[in-house]
Amino acid sequence: MFVENKCQWNKIWFPHYKELPACKITHCVKPYPIPEDTMLQDGGGWTEVGRKRKYECKNKQAGRHTMFFEADRSKSEFEISCLENGEFEFDGMRSSWPNCIEDIECTELPPTIPTSEEYVNELDDGWVHMEYYEYPLPTSSITQNLTSDYPQSSLKRNYRANLKYGCGSARQFVKADGSHVETQDILCNWNRSWTPSHKILECDWVACLRPPEPPPSANLILTGWDKQPVPFGGTAKYVCKRGMFFETDPEQLEVIYECQDGTATYSRRGFFNTPQEEHKWPRCLEAPLCQAPPEIPPEGTRINKPLAIGLDPSHTCRLDSEEVTIQCHSFLRIYVKSAYFGRVKALNKKELCKGAKDPDPKGGPEDSCINDQEVVSDIRQACHGKSECSVNYGFSAYPLPESCDKFRREVNATYICVKCEKWHELLDTDSCLELSLGMAEWFSNEYLENITAAALKVDTLFKLNTRLDGSVHTVADLGVREIRSDTGSICGTMAIYLSLFDTILTKSQLKKMTYESMRKTIFNELKMDVNEDMSDRELLELHHKSICTTELAVNPEQYTGNYYVFGRRKRSSDVLSDEEIDLRTAGAILE
Repeated sequence: MFVENKCQWNKIWFPHYKELPACKITHCVKPYPIPEDTMLQDGGGWTEVGRKRKYECKNKQAGRHTMFFEADRSKSEFEISCLENGEFEFDGMRSSWPNCIEDIECTELPPTIPTSEEYVNELDDGWVHMEYYEYPLPTSSITQNLTSDYPQSSLKRNYRANLKYGCGSARQFVKADGSHVETQDILCNWNRSWTPSHKILECDWVACLRPPEPPPSANLILTGWDKQPVPFGGTAKYVCKRGMFFETDPEQLEVIYECQDGTATYSRRGFFNTPQEEHKWPRCLEAPLCQAPPEIPPEGTRINKPLAIGLDPSHTCRLDSEEVTIQCHSFLRIYVKSAYFGRVKALNKKELCKGAKDPDPKGGPEDSCINDQEVVSDIRQACHGKSECSVNYGFSAYPLPESCDKFRREVNATYICVKCEKWHELLDTDSCLELSLGMAEWFSNEYLENITAAALKVDTLFKLNTRLDGSVHTVADLGVREIRSDTGSICGTMAIYLSLFDTILTKSQLKKMTYESMRKTIFNELKMDVNEDMSDRELLELHHKSICTTELAVNPEQYTGNYYVFGRRKRSSDVLSDEEIDLRTAGAILE
């Protein structure tokens, strides 16, 4: 402000002719310098007394603040008053200046993602659902679903980061009172703390994740498991591999173990009460075992000439209009060998289903009157490729001779439970040997992962020599065969062996066979003449279609095997080797 005074003609100043008015402070002209690290700015210039000087955070975008006070995120600006003495009502101390920041990080790292050594499948693993924002101007949240292999230090812990944790399959968080919750959430606040805490509860088993894999020496297979956790008190059922029986009781059908809740003495919560040592598992064999044979005399020899023990097909018989149900274990598929509709000639003409049904009061036919071609085709169409099926045929379902008109009809089926694999596809890859051996389970996974190709071939030759007729397929004979070729290769021989072992022959039957006789067996099963020009792959594909699908009957219904990989076990020194079992199996003839 300034005043104007004018000297007039009369020699008097106007309007102030004696003295000027007193000066008065009207503005604060020296604002405190803003510390650079505060990221604050002001409007510059002087501040009128009685008014306020405004400071605000830098980096506004489109009129919106992108930075906020570190001590209070609801604020991005503040004001100080200009006093009458020309000073600001502010001490100017660095601690009095607010700091502007875009984002913060919570002081404590968020918890690690829960996991367990039992989680060999990533789908079972513990997890965190992470929702966070990227500043300065987030438009929407970003989400990620992570498992335990994600580093703890990389988990987001900035403002409004929300982390929802889950323990993983078959586990939940346990509270102090013993109750359980499925998830826990934590939220990072502007004051760098987590709500409710930077810690989460411990995880506790609330079910059994999966039934354990039986040791290889037990020859057991888990059946009926739906790949889901088993509740406490639920069971896991194990049955013998196809063509085998329980060593201690051949009539035994299965062994069952229970999922434990940990309340019983010595029980382990979340695990089945299976044996902890390999040799304590029940064992399945093709036939009973004798005691160890006498030692070989010095410079003597011993030759094993076992009897060939075949499979016993299963039979089912129902009367017309009754439901016929055929069932195999869940890991096997139905293969209908034969079937008929009608009546067969019997000494007791009234007999139905070999005495399993009440006698027919009207008697029976003088000679057999059956329809087998149509019914076997229909049952195969209904059942192949499945582990369970049902059919129902009425009294007049199929045409029969007049001699059967007044009598009840039987629906009789003979079937085998087979293991279905696409054996022909093994021959499509250069890894056919490794894949075949893995399917055969002749070697451990560790062995197959670490062996060289040359050593693998040599060991395979020795295995084939002992699994087939070794007098024909000597190591030398097998050694000159190609790994892969249209016919007669090592991979082809392996694939054919597997296809027969999985379906219609036993280990002891195959031990008396050659490559040529195995091919002939498949042709016979297909009811085809032997065709030496047909490749092994073509023959195996026909075998698969005939036994494992309905494709050769009406429509394809292919089955793809599903495998669940468990943790591996070490072989116990108390377990007999395959060679020792062969020598002691009933039917072994040692010379």
